[in-house]
Amino acid sequence: MNTAILTIDDVASRNTPAIVDYLAEKGIRAILKCCYTDILGI
Repeated sequence: MNTAILTIDDVASRNTPAIVDYLAEKGIRAILKCCYTDILGI
């Protein structure tokens, strides 16, 4: 089994649903982190 760590900046964006759908379709497990201040737009 191969392992890779992928980081995606600006997770909360209009592309987030497509990214999550792609990862799920390929069976790729991921942890997405979003800072609270990013959510508020601060």
